[in-house]
Amino acid sequence: MPPPSVENISNVTLRVAVYPHLSLQLLISSNDSCVHLLCSMEDLTTELVNFTWSQEGQRSLLQFTSNGMNSELRLCNPDWSEGDTITCYARYSGTQTQRSIHLPANNASEKGQTETHLPVCVVLFGIFIISIVFILILFFIFKYKNVTSCNGPST
Repeated sequence: MPPPSVENISNVTLRVAVYPHLSLQLLISSNDSCVHLLCSMEDLTTELVNFTWSQEGQRSLLQFTSNGMNSELRLCNPDWSEGDTITCYARYSGTQTQRSIHLPANNASEKGQTETHLPVCVVLFGIFIISIVFILILFFIFKYKNVTSCNGPST
């Protein structure tokens, strides 16, 4: 005989709280001397966000574009340099949050250095090959001259 069973049924409701957060991304720019940043407020429902930007905590930067949840900033040389800290501030419902990013090395200067080194290497390699050919020609000329002087003049 099986023991009596008791059925307990309970419902559990799980609520997951999702808090808004700010993200800051360095985007690929079509111009190597410029940086393009995207600041986005994520997981915020139906509120407008007021974005502002600063560089090295000092001056206010003008945003390139802005809509309710995103703001873009584009800086071109000489307005930024390697290691600068750019900060995006987001204000909504009396709350302010911020994200910062350190700017990488200027890709334009690195690219320019690479492009300068390539032709120099090609020129040096060309001079090396020409020198080898010149040395071989001199070697054969002197060898032929020594062979003809040892055999005497031909008649």
